[in-house]
Amino acid sequence: MEKEVLMEDSTSSASTSEDMAALLLKGWAMMSETCSTCRDVPLMRSREGILRCCRCQSETQTKASVGNGLSAADQRREEAVSSLPVGCNNKYHIVDEGGLESSLVKGIHSNDGYKAAPKTDVEVRKTKPAKFDDRRYRQLCLLRLELNLTLDRHTMVLHNRNESGCEDIDKDGKLLDNIEKTLQLLDIVERKI
Repeated sequence: MEKEVLMEDSTSSASTSEDMAALLLKGWAMMSETCSTCRDVPLMRSREGILRCCRCQSETQTKASVGNGLSAADQRREEAVSSLPVGCNNKYHIVDEGGLESSLVKGIHSNDGYKAAPKTDVEVRKTKPAKFDDRRYRQLCLLRLELNLTLDRHTMVLHNRNESGCEDIDKDGKLLDNIEKTLQLLDIVERKI
């Protein structure tokens, strides 16, 4: 009897996990709130403001989406506009202009306006063949891998914070500082390899 209950529980939790994964792939967000009837299953929220429990399949509208007072056509227009990518509408501002000497401009372009070939000599530097240290190279490669994974984790956390609408400037600033430090370390490791 107890074994059957455990089998049913594991089957229902597997189907709940599959339903949650399917909703996440469709663009739903997992909330920190749990279902009021199930108590241990997090609620899923759609872009339209629908909250769904994947275990008991109950659905409710959020207060913001119910009380907006828009007609169905206006809501569809609002959703279409909100789904468009947000861009920066600011115009370009000239920060600083540096004057060019006419001799430099003539050196860049020939009389016909075509770009002239550079007249500088290219110096090829040959490095002395150094003794190859396989152990050091493997350690640097492992360090590069770890730094890339750390960078992925930090950018994923930042992405999730932006998607959820969290506006904690201190945490975002610390996260950006960590990303910058990781990039600096990754640059140093890349130069060593």
